[in-house]
Amino acid sequence: MKLEFDFSALGQLAARMGKPVGFVLPTKAFKFEPVDVELEDGIEIPIGDITVRSGLLDYKGRQVVLYIKDHTNKFDLTLANPSKGFKVHIAQCRTLNDMQAKGRFQRYHVRNGVDPNFKISSSKHSGPEPEVALQVCQFCLTHINYKNSRESAAARYRNAKEFNLGEFFATYSSVFPRLPRAMADDRVGYTDDWEDVSKRAREQYNYQCQQCDIELQQHKNLCHVHHINGVKNDNKSANLKVLCADCHRKAHGGAIYVSHADMQTITRLRREQLPPQSGDWSEVYELADPAIHGELQLMGKQGFNAPVIGYEVVDASGAVVCELEAAWPDSQNAIAIRRPDPMPAALEDWKVFELGELSRLIE
Repeated sequence: MKLEFDFSALGQLAARMGKPVGFVLPTKAFKFEPVDVELEDGIEIPIGDITVRSGLLDYKGRQVVLYIKDHTNKFDLTLANPSKGFKVHIAQCRTLNDMQAKGRFQRYHVRNGVDPNFKISSSKHSGPEPEVALQVCQFCLTHINYKNSRESAAARYRNAKEFNLGEFFATYSSVFPRLPRAMADDRVGYTDDWEDVSKRAREQYNYQCQQCDIELQQHKNLCHVHHINGVKNDNKSANLKVLCADCHRKAHGGAIYVSHADMQTITRLRREQLPPQSGDWSEVYELADPAIHGELQLMGKQGFNAPVIGYEVVDASGAVVCELEAAWPDSQNAIAIRRPDPMPAALEDWKVFELGELSRLIE
């Protein structure tokens, strides 16, 4: 029998207590269930099994998208022009609310695969189910302000046209406890000696991120090596860059999975090791979890100054009771992936917006 252990929480506790960790923490092992395999291709489920997590769609702790597989009334039209097909929904937008009111949810399937093509069917078509690149719902993009989709119709259209499922799931990876199976271990394209090459590169830079400068000796699993030109088998030293997991994710346009706990660890290390934040909005986006970028853009448009990223809330004794993804201490406003529960007394007079709430308030 194979036993798998995840020591990441132990390592974070030891680091917070100032105690050195005397061993290298292993990369988290992911254990997948049959439903994870099914969700790669898509399954039909009772719509009541779908919940909303921070404005996004959740099925058994997995981030999913909703789509209509049955294209009977527009099957040939969609084959000829996928943009004419039913849209893929990524959030609880007004279209889904309207569908629910009309009782049309029974037609939906859920999926978390990263393949851009979706199988469609028709009651008048007896052959194999073709795959087409269905487009994402622009109302969904607006609802969560994905990549600043509220900026303009042109931005929303561009984001829909360039939408990438892998990047989308990775952007919000800190919101969900489970990741899509296809994103667990992408080893395709690496050379056989990549682990040795990667280790030598990280050791050369003493496990320090070359982008944000944090040192990761006690969190080596969060220290990555990035191929600058995107070619995974090009291991020339000039093509390798040592990055923390968050900077690596941003170097790839978001398409790397980083958990909430790991992002909080990186934020804490930045707070402890780097100079105080300058108060510049561009720096905010470099340091913040990509999951809250849409919310930050909304706050900026409301006239708020740059927030403190990774704000520690302390009680009367000075003990840290929780951490907020972004905070404006002067006005007592904050953004959190998940609102603290129970709410600490220190936040009694604050407005703490959970991810997705700001979009709903200003729609």
